[in-house]
Amino acid sequence: MAEEDPKEHRRRGRSDFLAYRNHAGLYADFHSIRHTFITNLCKADVSPKTAQMLARHSDIRLTMEACTHVDQNKQIDAIRKLRVPDEGAA
Repeated sequence: MAEEDPKEHRRRGRSDFLAYRNHAGLYADFHSIRHTFITNLCKADVSPKTAQMLARHSDIRLTMEACTHVDQNKQIDAIRKLRVPDEGAA
């Protein structure tokens, strides 16, 4: 691998290139973007295993418990999908 040019190194250090916080004080929270990505996979009815693989998690619990958020509308939709029990059934 070639050694990095010191001038180029200084130029990149002064730029906003891949900076967490830019010179204007704006920042990119990659952890939040990751949560949003995984939650959107869930909203798109992607299987949990596929979401786990795309998130590169070794444990499905991390995908399902820490990174997937289900909003109230999604919960209501799930309940509405349930079959109404027969009145005569006991």
